Amino acid sequence: MINKIQPTIDAISPDSLREGNSTGRMSREEFLRLLTTQLQHQDPTDPMDNSKVLEQLSMLENLEAVGTLTTTLNSMVTSQSLGSAANLIGKHVAAIGADGQRVEGIVSGLVSGADGIKLVINGQRVDVGQIQEVRNPLEGEAAA
Repeated sequence: MINKIQPTIDAISPDSLREGNSTGRMSREEFLRLLTTQLQHQDPTDPMDNSKVLEQLSMLENLEAVGTLTTTLNSMVTSQSLGSAANLIGKHVAAIGADGQRVEGIVSGLVSGADGIKLVINGQRVDVGQIQEVRNPLEGEAAA
């Protein structure tokens, strides 16, 4: 049985360890299950090298740390983007709308969703990446 398990363990690369298995890649749980099975069925007279086990566990821990770091960085980027967009509330903004037409007016709010952050200008949602001009409103200019 060792001959079937060992090549599979040896073939595991950092790219193959991902949460979920929708892409045919090995999840953390599957990796640990495979490693446990290998350790349970190893030849007692020729056990697996401890350094190899530690190397595989270290690789798994590093991948989990990278995943956590990525999640944290994505959260920070989203927070920063929301903060920057919120600073535009009350400002006069000109941007290109979803229909390709210029939208201009005072930003009255923002919406954050799966499709990104949108500014609300004159009741229309405009992608923050489409902003062309930002200025302070003129005296007497108000949000629609």
